[in-house]
Amino acid sequence: MSYSRRAATYAVEYREDRDVPFVLSLLDGPARRVIELPCGVGRLSCHLARRAEALDVVDLEPEMVARAVAAARTSAPECAVSGHVQDMRGLALDHGADLAILPREGLQLVPPRDGQKVLSAVAAHVAPGCCIL
Repeated sequence: MSYSRRAATYAVEYREDRDVPFVLSLLDGPARRVIELPCGVGRLSCHLARRAEALDVVDLEPEMVARAVAAARTSAPECAVSGHVQDMRGLALDHGADLAILPREGLQLVPPRDGQKVLSAVAAHVAPGCCIL
């Protein structure tokens, strides 16, 4: 089954939210720019949007990006939410962020030899002194 078709089931498959309080604790105020990748259908996006000034959601699958953007904008209309269909191994945004979130499932999507590519691409977008989770 393609990820485009699986997008419809992700909201049911990935409902766990035990990590949400920890992730939100990294946002110490509303004036933060956050990158989430891969975003899936927005499991974290809707929570992040409530605390971030700007949120960039990134996924290789257009349907996932569309759902994550919709979830984030519904949850927090005041947040500037942008969706990007990109491979996280070659992340190329025209701006950086205070926090980049790579959920636990994210690195499982690439071969082990590509993990360094992902981390390097993400690190290039994170401001000095800020973090990648």
